Amino acid sequence: MTADQLDALARRTPTNRIGTPDDIAATAVFLASREAAFITGQAIAVDGGASSLPGDFSAYLTGSPRKDYG
Repeated sequence: MTADQLDALARRTPTNRIGTPDDIAATAVFLASREAAFITGQAIAVDGGASSLPGDFSAYLTGSPRKDYG
């Protein structure tokens, strides 16, 4: 991807950045630690919050009308 494409992708995530291998590694290290001993059977999204909002996140950034999921 070009730098412009990466910037556009980053702007569509709540954290406003692209994830790094270190982000994935930190999650893996945590899950392998004693602190995560009581976590079982979970899917953990390491995506900067991109999957936490319904629909297209760019609508939240631009102030577009939000879809009612209620």
